[in-house]
Amino acid sequence: MPMESIFIVGAGASRGSGLPDGTMLATNIFNLLCAGGSVLASAGALAKIRAALEQELRLETFLEILAGEVSAEVAFRPFASLKNAEPCFAHFAILALSRSAVVTTNQDVLFESAARRLGVRRRIIHLHGQCDRITSIVTIISQYLGGLDRSIRASFRNVIRGKAVIVFGYSGRDRDVMPVLVAARPERVTWLLHTGSTMSPELEQARSALGDRLTIEWVDSNRWLESHLSSSRRSHFRAIAMNLADQPPSLEEGWFRPITLVQRNRAIAKVLEHIGAYDEAFGIYRELCEGSTEDAQLLLDFGRVTARVEGHVAAREIYESLARRKHLSVPVRAQMYLEDADALRNTSRATGARKVLKKLQRLLHDHRHAFDKKAFARIQGWSHNAQAGIDRLEGRVASARRLYGKAQRAFSKARDIDGRIDALTWQSETAMILGDLKTAVELSDAAIGDAIAYAKTLVKAWPWYVKAEGLVLSGRLNEVAKMIGLMRPVFEVNGNAQGTFWTLILEIDLLKDHSWREAQRLLDEVWIRLGNKPLAHVRARLLLEQADLARAAHHWSTVHSSLSKLEVQLRSGSHFSEPPRLIKVHASLVKAECARDQGFPETRELLARAQKAYEKLGAKGMAARAAVALALTGHGKERREKLREHCVRRGYLREVREMGRSGGGYYPIQFI
Repeated sequence: MPMESIFIVGAGASRGSGLPDGTMLATNIFNLLCAGGSVLASAGALAKIRAALEQELRLETFLEILAGEVSAEVAFRPFASLKNAEPCFAHFAILALSRSAVVTTNQDVLFESAARRLGVRRRIIHLHGQCDRITSIVTIISQYLGGLDRSIRASFRNVIRGKAVIVFGYSGRDRDVMPVLVAARPERVTWLLHTGSTMSPELEQARSALGDRLTIEWVDSNRWLESHLSSSRRSHFRAIAMNLADQPPSLEEGWFRPITLVQRNRAIAKVLEHIGAYDEAFGIYRELCEGSTEDAQLLLDFGRVTARVEGHVAAREIYESLARRKHLSVPVRAQMYLEDADALRNTSRATGARKVLKKLQRLLHDHRHAFDKKAFARIQGWSHNAQAGIDRLEGRVASARRLYGKAQRAFSKARDIDGRIDALTWQSETAMILGDLKTAVELSDAAIGDAIAYAKTLVKAWPWYVKAEGLVLSGRLNEVAKMIGLMRPVFEVNGNAQGTFWTLILEIDLLKDHSWREAQRLLDEVWIRLGNKPLAHVRARLLLEQADLARAAHHWSTVHSSLSKLEVQLRSGSHFSEPPRLIKVHASLVKAECARDQGFPETRELLARAQKAYEKLGAKGMAARAAVALALTGHGKERREKLREHCVRRGYLREVREMGRSGGGYYPIQFI
């Protein structure tokens, strides 16, 4: 080991002191929350939360929810218990080996205690605060999104720059820490992972960035420390540690008693929402609202979960009752407009959603002073995101891309990880529409990475969907079936009708490449499941799929009737503020392909017209699809080899494959 090594230490070093890990601490804090007063949740609902805390709900996410209901000082109060812990062998050994400084993500002060006992001076840099200064603690997602404190970041960077670094007991999951570590350019990094553990995605990225300067070793951590100490030191440090009390610190039940009944139960309900237990959350909100209908924020929460359980139409009744209140606070009214616009969008009433969003923009313009900076940025970000979503679905791609960019900047200011993931997801689909499949997959991967890093388990289903959509369009079909198997249960368990139907449509597209008959059977099932549900975009897409599959079967009358129904639906002023441009061009491509299949003389003109229409919208991938169909007629403007090179370069592998096929046959259209 180099003489001037700097240790970066995580929670693994403190386990020998009896301190709980993040999972155990989150469970302890939740139990403390429940013990502090009356709880309206059933025993079964509480058991679901405890199971989630053990499996996937990280401490940071749980505390983020709690801190949304009570002050951060109250939420972080249990960290004060860490002051009573005693250092273990690892703390003494690391201090002996570190020479000058130790960097730690832990909030305990065990290194300070160990240094006093050894009579040595070491610089201890706490990246995420320390338990004897509650206001310094960094442990919720919005804090991580803000990055390390400027002075802490500078100290961290300066102490490791050009040095040999040893990472001990740390997974590397913190996205505020890892970029600084990589950018500081240490001479080399030895990362010790405990035997049997796996690399985090963040560590994988660091390995890619640091290259040969990063070495990963799987070891028994304490044995590694022992192997670098003299026998006398090993014995000395063991003796000190054995003489110290090894009782884990206890949490005081009275810490959470000041939390009100509404705060406590709303926090529990929001955790239930986060893990997808909407029925249980609905019961809590309903009981709270029966006790007080004057709490407008509580009614908003009730409306949000009502949308999941009883549908968006039922939720709108709550929003409309709130809108009639004369003395509604500006922040609550703004959130109400957002929720109402979302309910309208999810029932395919784009025109109504645009009107509500205009009201919201006027409110934000006239009453900006009523918000703090983060709250204003959050509302503004979701407003831009909602407008972008309507534009994206209706084919105004350039406008959607601009609005998603504005939403992303607003979410960064607000430190809103849910907003960031959502904007990344639909920016990905916008890139897909524009034919940039590589960027689309990169954006969806970034959204998936954020969802995993911050334990947003339910949120990642949509970026999974968009990535799978891009893989279908690029012809990488083998990867898609597994992703569908992952995302569909998430949508179905959480009652997300939009997600469920779009996943089924994606499966239809996947089947079209293998067997149009199997695709038709699934399409028939989806029509039955859709029934009279107010999902206009889903219905429009199914009509397109029906027309394309009828083309495969040479049922020309069905093609005609499906496209006629589609044309009528697109003229619906309540569903669409204007007929979706991309869907209209898709319909024209179906007609052109029917003409090609039947050998009609107008085929060349129809395909060229569809290609030009796609190019006008910026949909390069679909323009290439039309160009390949045109080339297959023998009348393409570009030489086939040049067109093939273009498709290879852009990643349009389905089109490359089609150009290499001999003979005719069904050439399925994969709609965006």
